[in-house]
Amino acid sequence: MFKTFSALAAALALSPAPTAPAPPVPDRAEAVPLRSDPIQRFTVPIEIGRGTYRFMVDTGAERSGIATEIARSLRLGPAATESVTGFAGTSLVPSVALPPVRFAKTRRDDLRALTFPYEAIGADGFLGLDALNGQTVDFDFAGRQMRVRKGSPYIPPWRNAGPIEVASIKQRNGRLIFTEVRANRIRVQALLDTGSSISVGNEALRRELWRRRALQPGIPIHIIAVTGAVVPAEYVVIPDVIIGGARIQNLPVAFSSFELFGKIGMGQKPALVLGMDALRAFDQVTIDFANRQVRFIRAEASESYWRVS
Repeated sequence: MFKTFSALAAALALSPAPTAPAPPVPDRAEAVPLRSDPIQRFTVPIEIGRGTYRFMVDTGAERSGIATEIARSLRLGPAATESVTGFAGTSLVPSVALPPVRFAKTRRDDLRALTFPYEAIGADGFLGLDALNGQTVDFDFAGRQMRVRKGSPYIPPWRNAGPIEVASIKQRNGRLIFTEVRANRIRVQALLDTGSSISVGNEALRRELWRRRALQPGIPIHIIAVTGAVVPAEYVVIPDVIIGGARIQNLPVAFSSFELFGKIGMGQKPALVLGMDALRAFDQVTIDFANRQVRFIRAEASESYWRVS
C-alpha cells in the first residue's frame, strides 16, 4: 500500500535483531511512503468472483480496501463516499460493495471496500480488521512468507526458533491496541499497524522523551499517506522500546502532530504506532484475532511471557 521506498525507508525494511542497533539513519530523506514496498510486501491469494487477487494484511485499517483499477475491471460501481481518517487527516474515499470474497477457508458476502489507486496500495487490495476478525495471520520474516488461516489452532513455527513471547491485544475505535509498551521507561499506548512501513509517534511522546533527554536531534522528512497527502515529520531514534518482555533497541520513529492520534483517543498521552519495521525485529510474528493475542518468536532471546489486559 506504499509506492516506492526512499533510502530511509529501505533501511527500515532491513531491521536487525531486537538487541542489535538499527541501521544508521541516512543524513537526508525527502519522502517516506506510509505503505509497504516490494522489499517487505506480503500478500495472500483472495478469490473475488471468479478471479484470484493478491491482497495485503493491514491491521491498522478498520476497513478493507481494493485497488480502483481492480474494482473497475470487476465492474463494481461506487456504493458510497466515506470519510476516512488516517495519518494525514480525514479524506473522502469512494467505496464499493464486493461480490463474495473467499480466503483462508472463509467466505464473506458483506464486505464493502474502500478504493485507492493501485500505485498507492502497491497490491490488488488489503484486508482490514473487518475481514480479519476470527482469523490468524502468521508472518515469517526470515523466509519472507505470510499466511492467513481460519481460527487459532496452534501451528508450529516455520522453522526452529527461540522462546515465544505472548501479548494480549484489544480493539478500540476500530484499531488493534497494545497497552503494555514502554519507550525509555515511559508507558505508551501502542497501536499495531502491519500496513505501515515505519513506526510513528505522537507529540506527547516526543515531548516526554525530550524532557528525559532520551532523544537526539532528528532529521526532517515528509510522509506520503495512501491518499497521496503529504505530512511533515521529524525522524528520530528511540533508544529503547520494550513490548512486554521483548526489547527493540534504536527504533527509528517518525514524529508529527498526526490527526489520527486525536481521532482514536490517543492524542493527549504518549502513543506509538508500531509498523512493520518494529515487527521485523523478530523472526516470526503471529496475530491471533480469535484469542486476542500476538506471539513473537526470535532465534536468540531469553524466555518471557506477557499479557496485556
